[in-house]
Amino acid sequence: MVKRKIRILSVALILLLTVFFTGCGQTQTASTANAPFKLGVIYSTSGASASVGTQEKRSVDLFVEETNAQGGINGHPIEVIFENDDTNSEKAVAAAKKLAYNDQVDAIIGPITSSAIEAVKSVTKEAKVPHLSITGSSPKLTLDNPEWYFRNAISSQFQTKNLVKYSVETLGLKNFAILYDGARTTDQYEGFVKDLNTYNLKPVAAEKFQTGETSFNAQLLNLKKANPDAILVLGMINEGAAAAKQIRDLGIQAKILGVVAFAYSDFIKLGGSATEGTLAVTTFLSTSTQPKTVEFVKKFKEKFGEDPDHGAAHTYDALNLIANSASSGQLSYKDLAADRQKIKDELNKVSNYQGVTSPISYSANDHDGYEDLYLVEVKNGKWEVIK
Repeated sequence: MVKRKIRILSVALILLLTVFFTGCGQTQTASTANAPFKLGVIYSTSGASASVGTQEKRSVDLFVEETNAQGGINGHPIEVIFENDDTNSEKAVAAAKKLAYNDQVDAIIGPITSSAIEAVKSVTKEAKVPHLSITGSSPKLTLDNPEWYFRNAISSQFQTKNLVKYSVETLGLKNFAILYDGARTTDQYEGFVKDLNTYNLKPVAAEKFQTGETSFNAQLLNLKKANPDAILVLGMINEGAAAAKQIRDLGIQAKILGVVAFAYSDFIKLGGSATEGTLAVTTFLSTSTQPKTVEFVKKFKEKFGEDPDHGAAHTYDALNLIANSASSGQLSYKDLAADRQKIKDELNKVSNYQGVTSPISYSANDHDGYEDLYLVEVKNGKWEVIK
């Protein structure tokens, strides 16, 4: 009788433990099933990159809203943690550390300037977290073949090459002067000089300015003495628009050239008629008839009341690349290191992805997404594709 009671109690205990552990397993499965995909975004709300930051955040808000409305990524909602760096590299590094280690995000987008991106790369490399930037033109960003960083922007080595080729071969320009930010655009400056050398040309004059400076009369008077056919201005939107106004105010008729940093509607708004005829390069134009671009521009304008610029477009494509990689990688939401590895591995497989910008491709040995671009010119107060 005693033995029977013991057997009954043993069976009951086994059944109870089975139910308990099965329940625990179900609870864990339910929690991971509802776990969010955590995305960190480092952007700027002040400083020279504030206008880019505004467009970036709008694209993130638009993408997350529509993706979560459709069920998220394989049923997992996207949760975004925004960090403002005020266009400051030290703040960007602090933000990256917080996102990677404290918030334990699955991936990071940003920051905006090449110097800040370079600084953040060391954090994302150490933390082994996928890292995409939607701007950053310095060739140095990808020269070391980074494992965890992917550039979703156009390197200046492709920007200046195409700009010089068109200016010399099509426009017949020969005398180039350069006005550049000595702290942030030396790579673009050196690239432009190198590209001029392929035509046996050298700059007729060059002047530096400090980041954030918007008064260039002294530098421009020196450039004017060289009688240039064109002036390449390397800086951010506010600096470029101010330079364009002062170039025309001084009676300089040279062609104004810029790179991707100028290809925003704000450049024209700030510079007004002085920007007319400015030549630049970009990977996106809101007037494109490509179906995905048309749809994106329509949704963006309906929500925010204005057209997106290339910063917004690059952000939107970066978000799609990350979401697609997370989806195809079949994340577990249990092992963060393994999930980050899966996202990175899937990004390395991206080939000719046609988003709202130019086609994007990556490989394990090439993390420069773009090599093709548009040549654009300000005509009648709008950027238009000329090639």
